Amino acid sequence: MAKTFSINEALLWGFDALKRHALLLLGVGAIMWAVEFPFGLFQGLIQLNVFNLSHYVRLTLLIITACAQYLIWQGFMAGMIKIYLDIYDTDHASYTTLFSGFRRLPSFFVLGALWAVVVLLGFIALIIPGIYLLLQYSQALKLFVDKDLGIVDSFKESARLTQGLKWRLLEFDLTVLGFSILAVVVSRIFSLIFFVVAMVLPPVFVAVVISLLLLLFVYFFSAWILLAGIHVYRSLGKQEAQSAAEIAQGAE
Repeated sequence: MAKTFSINEALLWGFDALKRHALLLLGVGAIMWAVEFPFGLFQGLIQLNVFNLSHYVRLTLLIITACAQYLIWQGFMAGMIKIYLDIYDTDHASYTTLFSGFRRLPSFFVLGALWAVVVLLGFIALIIPGIYLLLQYSQALKLFVDKDLGIVDSFKESARLTQGLKWRLLEFDLTVLGFSILAVVVSRIFSLIFFVVAMVLPPVFVAVVISLLLLLFVYFFSAWILLAGIHVYRSLGKQEAQSAAEIAQGAE
């Protein structure tokens, strides 16, 4: 039986899971913001030269803090993948799971960097190879977190898992792209509405409200898409296990 998955089912499940776990995901987002905020604040102070430092020192500090911030974000990304997997598997997740990604942070960082380089080289060579590699290795990060695989094995397993499904995965990505464009249009409309409201209410108040609403909108939209991606990943895994079981029965 050929492997496939339902795009509608993935998107609907992702939206349903988002509704059921909105408070948990909001709390997780707040934790990430609380950890990342001091870095952004420090970088802002450095750029304003509040500490009266030389250009070289400021540049060095900005590079160091940016690298540290990126590494922390990578750890959170791995933790978020685990949280989404737990939501799918058990309909439950814990805030502490967010920090589980730091256990294998160096390997996760290398995997993400290699994935970006491979896809980038594909796009540099020609656009089509880049899209092909993007789809072929689209499950590598999930496999790394879910199965505790190594870097090379994550790439290999992703290639095997997505075999024969490139067109379907491309359809899913194009659907997500369509919703993303729609989300941008909606956010622009709300921005225009608040711009009109700003003529009546204090501009600072309106600016704060707009920023918070847009931040929440982008965060929850991203969570919905990522949850849908987890559904796709689990669907492929189940079909792979079913195929293996059928082959084993046939061999008997």
